[in-house]
Amino acid sequence: MKKFLSLLLALCLVVGMVPLAASAEKVENCQGGDSCQHAAAIGTTHYDTLAEALNAAVDGNTVVVLRKTTIGEPAKIDDGKIVLDMNGQTVSYVPSKSNEALGIIDIAGTASVTVTGNGSFDYTNEYYHSSYNEYGYIFRVQGNANLTIENGDFHAVMTCVQVGQKDPNTVATATIAGGTYSADVLYNDTYWHLNLIDYNAAKPEEDNPDRIIVTGGTFVNYDPSQSKTENPVANFVADGYTVVQNGEKYVVQALSAENAVAQVGDNFYESLQKAVDAVPSGQRTTITLLDNIVMETEDIVTVPQDKELVLDLKEKAITTTSDFEGRPIVNNGVLTITGNGTISSAASESTGYGAVNNYGTLTIENGTYENGKNADAATFYNRAGAIMTFNGGHVQGNAYPAIISISNLIINEGTFENTSCNKNGKTPYYAVLSGGTNGASMTITGGTVIGTQGAAGAIGGTLTVSGGNFITKACAEHGDTGGNIFYALYVAGEEDAVTANITGGDFSTEGNQAAVQIGNDADGGAKKEATVVISGGQYSAPSHVTAVRAADQTGNLTITAGYFTSDPSGYLAEGKAAVESDKAGYNYMVAEAT
Repeated sequence: MKKFLSLLLALCLVVGMVPLAASAEKVENCQGGDSCQHAAAIGTTHYDTLAEALNAAVDGNTVVVLRKTTIGEPAKIDDGKIVLDMNGQTVSYVPSKSNEALGIIDIAGTASVTVTGNGSFDYTNEYYHSSYNEYGYIFRVQGNANLTIENGDFHAVMTCVQVGQKDPNTVATATIAGGTYSADVLYNDTYWHLNLIDYNAAKPEEDNPDRIIVTGGTFVNYDPSQSKTENPVANFVADGYTVVQNGEKYVVQALSAENAVAQVGDNFYESLQKAVDAVPSGQRTTITLLDNIVMETEDIVTVPQDKELVLDLKEKAITTTSDFEGRPIVNNGVLTITGNGTISSAASESTGYGAVNNYGTLTIENGTYENGKNADAATFYNRAGAIMTFNGGHVQGNAYPAIISISNLIINEGTFENTSCNKNGKTPYYAVLSGGTNGASMTITGGTVIGTQGAAGAIGGTLTVSGGNFITKACAEHGDTGGNIFYALYVAGEEDAVTANITGGDFSTEGNQAAVQIGNDADGGAKKEATVVISGGQYSAPSHVTAVRAADQTGNLTITAGYFTSDPSGYLAEGKAAVESDKAGYNYMVAEAT
């Protein structure tokens, strides 16, 4: 009897160790209806559990969830094309009943699984507090398998979809085309809705052959374009799509005129740099800005040498964060900026250097441009070998000039300002400054240049002026502190010898210095020669101030024509004379001597 009882107890123990899933049954030709209590079906074959149905699925099968159900045992699909039709139902993760393995849906091998039917996954409170909650996955994709999620609601403990298995010879892929994704548990202060397994954690730059591709969906407290689950931070969002944030939700949408930053032809781009990169080499192409941009330093846009672009700002603004460093655009190619928009780094007071760093050919048609209040850099910097042309626009310099050019600068129209002074604790600079030792040239046919401690300056190379207004006035912040208002035009060989030909223009100052100064014998840097011919234009200074002046040793000035508020006789060419002016506001004009 004892032996029989022992055998009976042993048999009971063995039976108790058999996983519950093993006793689950399938029913052929179940007709469904209210009397059907099965969890899932493949055709007319019904299964007690979803895990059993998934484990039984073969190529071409569709597994349909029949009613609200649970999953507490492992399910694995490792071959074939399978569809999981959620049928609008909810599947909840629960603690494992067998105590042998946790409930999880594994997609492995060469399987290709599509999830559709607009159902949902979640978990119970018991699952959350069980020993398996540390896994917290809904789907795990490994090997060469593919998972595509079309729709549904996926609420995980920690991870909705995990992809990869540290095998460089396999490529697992998850494509998220729709659905809503959320999780409750953070790890390292990060939500892990989507996660690639690190192939080589010691060298994350070599990671990872596996892929997550997002073309749709809504993610709660998680941005799939800035996934901090990866090192470095990963962008899972496919080209042609973008993320639109709405509170705690990040919605992935196809790029369009409503959500894109830039447009080229019929194509839309989530960043200006991506639009630039998409332009074919050597083909003049227009990029239209569709939305305002607030730029971080890492977002600086670079135009390659082989690109020819028209950037239409379309009255939009490119501005910067307060810690931005640099200029928003670096041009190495051929770039025209139009559309009457704004490019400003003024929000970054010390390191917002301006608008464009030009190494190529740059044309400004219109718009507003500014650098940081205390930045030690010009709003536009025209580098050696470059060409920069202004046909309009308003350019504001602050502690530094609106423009510094050491190459070829052409100003046809526009307004250029820098009305700061040395009261700011900064070295005073002109609004527009051309020079260097690389044979710089500056040509001005029109526009307005306004400064305090200088409007326009040429300190090396050549200068040609045929029109424009050049004005120096009191400091915008401190007013006239006495002697801080300098020259409307300054031509001196501070960096290299300089020659200038002035045939027109209006030059005026309201300070105690000359409107035009040629040469500098005192603090003129290299003190190389400045040779200037004035054959036209108007030159105005207060009644007690000389309108034009040349330094004794470094300034060579010859005047053949023009209107002046003071007597220019000391600089007249042979055969010329200063006579009474026929123009109001000027005391003298230069004419033929009689």
